[in-house]
Amino acid sequence: VDFSLLLRVNKRTIVRTLRSLGESLSYNSANQDSFKIDVEMMELICIELGIEPTKTEKKMSVLEEAERRAMRQSSDASLDDESKTEEEERYAALPPRSPVVSIMGHVDHGKTTLMDSL
Repeated sequence: VDFSLLLRVNKRTIVRTLRSLGESLSYNSANQDSFKIDVEMMELICIELGIEPTKTEKKMSVLEEAERRAMRQSSDASLDDESKTEEEERYAALPPRSPVVSIMGHVDHGKTTLMDSL
């Protein structure tokens, strides 16, 4: 995630603040699209710009959550339905639906012929 977008300031403002905090940035690294800043430096930048920094825990991605759920189901296969999480209960309450298939491609490459044969 772009730090300047989170703060809603220009990248130049971030670079200028970094330099005022004594961080040495070369001309090349300051003009790149991205460069790494550690969390402590981000907090200092926020304070310098008058923004109150807040830390939040990293939210798990959908894939990590699905893997965790699969591991839990394989280890807790003997548990009953009462142990389901709220999200799993909401998912189970949804009506079943058929998969959505999308065929993409350039014009005149046989998409219609393929669909007609199905």
